[in-house]
Amino acid sequence: MAEALSHARQGAARGNRTLEGFRNASLSSVFVLEHGEKVDSDRVKAAIGPNVMASVYYFYDTVHERGIEPPPFLNRIWKPYCELVAGTPPEYRHFRTHELHYTGLHRGEAELIDEQLIRDTCLIGTPMN
Repeated sequence: MAEALSHARQGAARGNRTLEGFRNASLSSVFVLEHGEKVDSDRVKAAIGPNVMASVYYFYDTVHERGIEPPPFLNRIWKPYCELVAGTPPEYRHFRTHELHYTGLHRGEAELIDEQLIRDTCLIGTPMN
């Protein structure tokens, strides 16, 4: 968020403007667990797995476009995810990473989604009584 606002401030300054009155938003997935349900249950993965992977897709493109390192929260799945994408010819990889954007999972992606990745990319928990 801080980095995004920094870019917005820079753009505003180039146009002799400020961020006064500027509003911003962040997209996040929210999921309410059933009593006793595990964060990485099949139901959770079916419901928000595509949302989780949309974050991975975003960073895959960003890493390759900017030549930067992936964020640390992706380290444990980065190599296997890149191996999945490598099965697609380079000129079609961008389409592959966004083909099922927020709607489904490619083969092999569900196995990469674990409790920590869900917690790193979504708001998830049990209802308060």
